[in-house]
Amino acid sequence: MMETNELLDIERDFVDEIIELVQKDLPNDELITQLLEYHPFDIAQAMVQVDATIQSKLFDMLPVDLLAQVFERLEDSDQIEFIKQIPTALAIQIIDHMDSDDAVDLLQYLEDVDEDYTLVNLLSPKKRNELKKLWAYEDDEIGSAMSLSYIELARAMSVKEAMKKVTQLAGETEYISILYVVEKQKLVGYLRLKDLIIARATQTIDEIMESRIIFAHPHDNKEHVATLIQKYGVSSLPIVDDNEHMIGLITYDDLMDIITESKSDDYAKFAALTTG
Repeated sequence: MMETNELLDIERDFVDEIIELVQKDLPNDELITQLLEYHPFDIAQAMVQVDATIQSKLFDMLPVDLLAQVFERLEDSDQIEFIKQIPTALAIQIIDHMDSDDAVDLLQYLEDVDEDYTLVNLLSPKKRNELKKLWAYEDDEIGSAMSLSYIELARAMSVKEAMKKVTQLAGETEYISILYVVEKQKLVGYLRLKDLIIARATQTIDEIMESRIIFAHPHDNKEHVATLIQKYGVSSLPIVDDNEHMIGLITYDDLMDIITESKSDDYAKFAALTTG
């Protein structure tokens, strides 16, 4: 029993730490440096608890890429509240830096609560193009939730060439744990980043890749794809079109979001039935 109490005593409340930190009169550079030590989820939780003055200060000083990560972890209602408070130019920058599937969810929710408030046409052409791809699918189809940020390798590449490409793209790519191998745009295999790192520089991707691929199609039902990921115990699942060209992927984290959303919807339906 004492051991349990001791563990509880040393547990850190990161949200309280952040709230205390942002209320100090620290130089901006120092505050940013310290905040970067915390997870965006904890920063998000802290931001909704501090007053409007501190919120405004954080929006003014934090890097846009960090604000985007924070936004991705806010509740829908908090996202909308902040979007309407901050300057439109900053809102556009934040959405441009968000993962496309998260940006779609935010913009859809914004449209649902305020049809006259639209930001889509102000986004960068690249982001608009990404969003259009996701909006082409129904809400219950996995294509509407897939990520478009991953790395493709050619099977004829040497390990050295592949490592160079991964190094160049890793900073701007959402998911790099699994690398996908294509030939003439067709998905032919995959490999783990770890396998690439430990391979000999002179080997080819074809020599070290795994060619047995579990995949889904963009029109597949979300819950079906979630079942596939759970069944095979994979961390991600490529999404391919009818020609087996890879067009996106769904990750285990995405799966957790889908399951949570499904449970929330089921609860809402149950609540409506019991109160009706």
